[in-house]
This record gives sequence, C-alpha cells and structure tokens, in this order.
Amino acid sequence: MFIKRLRRISFLNAVALFSVAVVVAVVSIYFVFDLYLSSVSRELVTSWIQSEAVAIQEGNLLTSITKNQRVLLSSQFVKGVVLLDQTTTPNQKLIEVGDRIESPRNVSILQGDLVRVSTVGFFAKQVAYKVPDRPDLLLVFSIESQFVQRVFYTTVAALILFMIVLFGSIKAVQAREFLKRERYLKQALDEFITRDQPSEFIEQEFPSIVRWWEDKKRESEAARRLAVESESKMLLGELGARVAHDIRSPLNTINAVASSIKNLPENAKDLLNTAIQRIRDIANGVADINRIVLAERKQATKNSSVENLSEPTLLFPILESVIEEKLVQFHNRHNIDLKVSPDAYSTFAMINELEMRRTLSNLIDNAVEASEDTAKITLALELMESHAVIKILDQGKGIPSELLSRIGEMGFTYGKKNGSGLGVHYAKASVQSWKGKFEIDSKVDGGAEVRISLPRTPAPKWIATEVTLSKGTTLLVLDDDPTIHAVWQERTREISQDLKIEHFFDPQSIRSWFVQNNGKIGKYLLLSDYELRARDTNGLDVIERLGISHKDVVLVTSAYEDLSVRSKCKELNIKILPKPSLAFTPVHVI
Repeated sequence: MFIKRLRRISFLNAVALFSVAVVVAVVSIYFVFDLYLSSVSRELVTSWIQSEAVAIQEGNLLTSITKNQRVLLSSQFVKGVVLLDQTTTPNQKLIEVGDRIESPRNVSILQGDLVRVSTVGFFAKQVAYKVPDRPDLLLVFSIESQFVQRVFYTTVAALILFMIVLFGSIKAVQAREFLKRERYLKQALDEFITRDQPSEFIEQEFPSIVRWWEDKKRESEAARRLAVESESKMLLGELGARVAHDIRSPLNTINAVASSIKNLPENAKDLLNTAIQRIRDIANGVADINRIVLAERKQATKNSSVENLSEPTLLFPILESVIEEKLVQFHNRHNIDLKVSPDAYSTFAMINELEMRRTLSNLIDNAVEASEDTAKITLALELMESHAVIKILDQGKGIPSELLSRIGEMGFTYGKKNGSGLGVHYAKASVQSWKGKFEIDSKVDGGAEVRISLPRTPAPKWIATEVTLSKGTTLLVLDDDPTIHAVWQERTREISQDLKIEHFFDPQSIRSWFVQNNGKIGKYLLLSDYELRARDTNGLDVIERLGISHKDVVLVTSAYEDLSVRSKCKELNIKILPKPSLAFTPVHVI
C-alpha cells in the first residue's frame, strides 16, 4: 500500500519529499555524532586530569605536560593542549603542544570543575579546566576527530544511496507495469482488428479502444518511443537491484562496528575504513556496470565486459579483508577461517578488485545462511600450476545434484528465504569475464565447495616483490604504527644480527636525523609509510623534500590500491610494498 501511494506522487513532489527527508536525516545524524564527540571530549579530559592529580596538586603541571606530550597527542582525538596565565592581557601561553589553539574568551569556571564543552568548528571542541588552588591558570584542550567526520560522511552517503536506490526501484516497477498494460492493450487491438468490430469485453472494459484504433497510425510511433523508454527504465531497475544486493554486506559491517564505537578498538577502525571504501567503490562502479549491461543488451563486441576494468591484482589482501569484514558482520561466529598456502601470498591475477570483493562477500554470505552457527566456513587460496584457486567451503545443508546445473541462472535461488538469485549469477559472470572457471560441488547434507580458478599473472612493475640490502646498509623505517616497526625489527633480526636499523614515527624526526647526520649517513634504505599522522604531509612528500633517490626507498603502505599513489610512485620511479604482504615478502642481504 505504501509503495502504491508513493507511485502516485508527482516527480516534483517526490524530489521535494526526498530533499526534506535527506536534510532531516543529515541534521539528526549530525546532532547524534556531535553529542558523541562532546561526551568523548569530556571523558578524555577527565581521565587525563585524574591520572595527573598528584602532579597538579604538587604544582608540577608544566613538567607533567612536557613529559607526557607524546602520550597526550597519541590519541586520535586530542590535537593540542595549552596552559594559559589569565592574569595577563592577552592571556600568556605558558606551554603549548600540538596544534595552535585560540584562547577562549569570557570563560567562567568553578575551581576543580570542567566547564562546558565548547564547539569551535565542524566536529571540533574545546575543553577548559581551571587548575585547583591556581585560579590564574587555565588548561585548554583542543579535541577534533577526522575519524568521526569520516563515519558521519559515510553514514550520510549510505543513507542517500539507499534513498536513491529506493526511488529508482519504484520508478522501474512503474515502468514495467506501464509496459504490461501497453502489451495488453495491443493484444486487445489485434482482436479488434481481426473481428473488424469490438468485442463485448472490449466495449465494457476499454470503451476508448475504438477511438485509439482509429488513431492507431498516429499513436504507433509514440508507442514505440514509450517501449524504448520503458526498456531503459527496466535496465535501470536491474542496475538498482544489483546495487541494493551488493551494498547489503558493507552496510551490515558498518552497523556491527557502530555498535562498538564507544571503545573504538584499532581493528574496528580499520574494518570500518574498509567498509567505507567498499561503499564508495560500489557508488563509483554504478556507471561502469550500467555500461556493461547496456553493451550486453545491444550485443556489442565480446570485449565490452568487466574484463576491460581488470588489472593485475594481489589476491591475498582481498581475501584477508573480506574475512575480517565477515568476522565483524557475523560477530557471533568465530569459525570463519582463511587458509593460504605458503606459495600463494604474492599471487596476482588479472581481475577487477571491486567485483572480486563483491563476489567473495556474496558467496560467504550464502555459506553462512546455509550453515548452522557452529559449522565451519573456510576461505582458501592455493596454487595449481598456472592458476590461482580460491575455495569457499561450508558444512551446510548442501544442494541437490539435480539443481546444481541451475545454480548461477539469473533469478534462480535455492534454500534462501529472501534470495534474489543475483549473487551467484554475477559472481559466475565476473569470473568468466576474467577467463577463469567457476564451479560448485555439493550434495545434500554434505556442505558445498565453490571453486574460482583464475589464470595467474606476473606482478606489476610498481610492486616490490622482495627487499634487497647490501652489507653496511642502514635501514630507516618511517611509520606511525609501532607494530610495523616491530615487524621490521623481527624480519631483520632473522637475516642479520649486525644490521643497523633506525626508527622514525613522524616526518619531523627523520628530517632532524638527516640534518644531524649530514655527510655521515653512508648507504641506507628508507622503508616509508604513505599515510602519516602529519596533516599536510605524506610519505611521498617526505621523500621528495629530503631528495632521496628512488634506489634508496621503498613505499610500504596499505594505500597501494590508490591510483593517485601509484601514479606518483611511477613518476618518482619508486617501488611499492603492500603492507598485507610485509610478513611474507623475502628480505635478502647481499
């Protein structure tokens, strides 16, 4: 009933309704996120003040801030801290760490109490604290979170995308109903022409059909145009169904991570960023998929397919990120495993990464729905001669042998209550467009095994397949993640106890090291991350400013899929080592 009422709304009214809904939803979401940031700001400052209570009572606040500035600024929320002397005009800054902070005006605070959390910008707060027994001192914290901003943008984008898909689907249904009515009227007209007079049924149900028949020549051209338009709307409806199907998994992941946003664990942030990127990729891929559907309908050349969007892609990180996403999505299951043979970690295949992620996500969703909560589900990657083989194995209820041949037909589904019959169909079509083979083996109550066999392809030239060091080389590691430093420390210890290694966590520290050791550095190899905590500086900027030769640097980053990063590395002739392959990439000393 609700859908029928929506279909009666005019186009302009529908656009107005859509706009109002978006504005109300965005404003509501903003207030929720702003309230959350205010709460986090108050909790962070209260926690730090409690931990430094002794130093504050003893009057050692300046020393405490100086010694703990790295800890203060290590939080993704705290961007700066300043201690003000309010006896001077303007207020004198006794100490300031992090970003520059504008001094608050007309702040009235009870001693020992936190003031209100003040809003100073878009998801940016200031929290002020009056030091006990020192009414002349005011401690001000600058709180800002790009993570909260990204989650806000992603939530708004997902909401708008859902509304667009709903609007498009309603229009597609309307077009199909119009086409059905048009065909029915044509059938009635043929009957009228054959009998040379209207039948009793036509006279009762379609009194205007006689007038339509008299004007058939004039109306025939308009009918053909309507048919073409209806066909285009049907294609748009099919595209909307694909988007709605593919967007389900990343949205479920966002919902799962959002439930744990209070604690903000590191792995949850990484997985949320992955889901954000997937939603963005799906939105960007709509135009490409629509072009492919139209090409298939017009029977264009065989090369007009997803294959044209393919490129050499490292398989292991895709499988790993999909498994991590599913462990969050199905948080009540701990039996979704990834198995990779030792020789398959550095395997490349000519595929479209977005399509592969969709394919694996949909297939694992199918396996979960077909299995009990305690049943094991395995995603495996292994090599067989010149092919890479990806397997999805479950212990579910299986598929009868007489239906196996139909699995993959568009619209055919088995064992799923609300199945659309699209996931496996698109998965099979994508694999075949990559010159691969898609197979399913199953029996009733015996589980199922889905096999995707893809031709292997050499690693692209911009990938660092190994790290080679000469004797006497100093290894420089620039990364803001301590775990990456620990990995390199362990990797180098395995190959040489005498290898010298220097660790840097920010651009400023490595610049200072180069200045202090000017002329005394000797041979070195810089292993630099791309995404650093510095706002306006990345790893490639640091490399350019230091004038480091491409032979003396390797970019070690999770942003290896970013086309802008690849383009810049090609320009500088710098190799990229993907972080997911860090633990498996050979390191040699010659």
